Amino acid sequence: MLEPPTRPLRRFLVAACLGTALLTASGCDAIDSVLDGGPDTPGAVEATAPALDSDSDLVEEVRSALVEAEALASAAGSSYAGLAPLASRYATLNRTHLAELDADLSASSGPTSPGQTASGTAQPPVGGSEAAARKEVLRTETALRERLLTASREAGSGALAQRFAAMAAAVAQLQGAAPADDGAALVGDDGLSPAAVDALQVVLAGEHAAVFVYGALAAQTSRTAQPALASALTRAYRAHQGRRDRLVAALSAAGATPVAAEPAYELPADLSTPSAVRTRARELEEAAASAYAYGVASTAGKLRAQLSGWLSDAAVRGVGLGAKPEPLPGL
Repeated sequence: MLEPPTRPLRRFLVAACLGTALLTASGCDAIDSVLDGGPDTPGAVEATAPALDSDSDLVEEVRSALVEAEALASAAGSSYAGLAPLASRYATLNRTHLAELDADLSASSGPTSPGQTASGTAQPPVGGSEAAARKEVLRTETALRERLLTASREAGSGALAQRFAAMAAAVAQLQGAAPADDGAALVGDDGLSPAAVDALQVVLAGEHAAVFVYGALAAQTSRTAQPALASALTRAYRAHQGRRDRLVAALSAAGATPVAAEPAYELPADLSTPSAVRTRARELEEAAASAYAYGVASTAGKLRAQLSGWLSDAAVRGVGLGAKPEPLPGL
């Protein structure tokens, strides 16, 4: 079972609760009831379960898109030395994601045949110029990212949806851009299920913490001496503040009592350097990504799609703050 969500969100929220010495039923105790949940806990999802039979065609479609993207990136890197570093990063990520899907396929239907592997795929011809090849690689990877996000929304398995959303976030990290958030209200296609409510409460707890801590980090950062960092912190604060407000509205509309913010949250003793501020901000985004991934697995439809977009945003924001790209952000 996935202990939803695991590190680093658990570490962050527990530290927040200890920092306030307030463990109320509506606060940290409520979060622990979800974080410690076993198989019967609403919101818990199978972390390693194979894709549902109903998702087998979807997995094959995504796999084909990955094979196509990997083949193009490999061919472009081989054809143009100037493209090799960029193409290699994409091709390596595509192969990593293929291995993830192949593990699922092997678990459900036996090993894949040699003809199904990316290495066995003939490289497509890459003509024209290096600039044209670069444009085609980037276009293909963007299309792949969008397909992964769509597949996440379509998946019947919460664990598979989570995997697809994390893959999309990994591609977004390399691109340095996440899908735009339309700011729409968080509404489930058929209302909010108990599992979705539990998941959104966990996400909301993280947003409360992020708003508080980002505010403190911004206060410690000089706009004159560190304009880029100060701007990044302000954008992050506003993003998490907006998500917090939308989560509160969604939970209230569903008849749930939104988990309350704690009076204060733990901060490092020394935030006197930009490096220390960036480190704390990266931890916030890592925790947020973990919460969003859990939310993806526990929701469906439009709500799942919104959380998938948030996962990509957290992954990209983390890299902007100095984190290294990951193959499966949030997992």
